[in-house]
Amino acid sequence: MNENIFLTFQENEDNNDNNDNNDNLNLEDLSEFLPLTDNSLSNNNLYIKYCYYSMNYNVKQLLIICDYYGLKNLKKKNKLNLIDSIVNFEEEIGNKEIINKRKQFWYYIEELKRDKFMKKYILL
Repeated sequence: MNENIFLTFQENEDNNDNNDNNDNLNLEDLSEFLPLTDNSLSNNNLYIKYCYYSMNYNVKQLLIICDYYGLKNLKKKNKLNLIDSIVNFEEEIGNKEIINKRKQFWYYIEELKRDKFMKKYILL
């Protein structure tokens, strides 16, 4: 059975920076939509990461991630270029420690933003 999945992404310029909605998809949600084979497992995982960042992050947030990773000269790049830089960085085995630390900090930020009192102190 050959199934094709087509996704179209369009950046919304009116994206609010708070992104308070809970409509974000995680990587596991996205992986359910893609049939995995031994040959395509690596490519599917990359595709899932691209979709994840495209759907859940705006350009400002992607620039913050790039800055945290120490990726330079990205200010004039578009959203897809930023996502490409992030995914390539995260695919390198030697970067696992900084990736896990960044994900942990982003989790903390999201938790603080959910708290009625603490959310007023979060600038992201």
